[in-house]
Amino acid sequence: MFHFFLNKASKYNIRKANIQAIRWGSQTKPVFGGIGFYSVFLFTIISYYFFFGKEGLIEKDVVIIFLVVTMAFLMGLADDMINTSPLFKFVIQIACAVLLISFDITINISPYSYINNVITLVWVVGIMNSFNMLDNMDAITTTVSLTIFSGLL
Repeated sequence: MFHFFLNKASKYNIRKANIQAIRWGSQTKPVFGGIGFYSVFLFTIISYYFFFGKEGLIEKDVVIIFLVVTMAFLMGLADDMINTSPLFKFVIQIACAVLLISFDITINISPYSYINNVITLVWVVGIMNSFNMLDNMDAITTTVSLTIFSGLL
């Protein structure tokens, strides 16, 4: 799977030129940022395995979150490589949210599950679109992500 995208990146000279100015600007942008984020995610999962054992990795929530993050990563990578349609991205974002909701991984702020499900759906789609919008600006996604991570740490 990675081999396909790496070959595509080589074909596009590791940068995507936005000739039609569909996005924020007409300059070329690197397409490997998502691979860095996903690599850190995988490194974290592997580190957890070495420090705490495999018991926690087999839990349902961890597996579902891994699948959702992988779907989001592949969607973003496909968007960078072949410039997918907004409808395709929206369908994948909805699928990510529905997968989380179907396995009861929701934002629980209400006693009513349907309200929690709607809030989770809006949150997942909103956050994914927010990072996609930030990704269109030069290196601001990394700065914002590191700021959020530092605050949570």
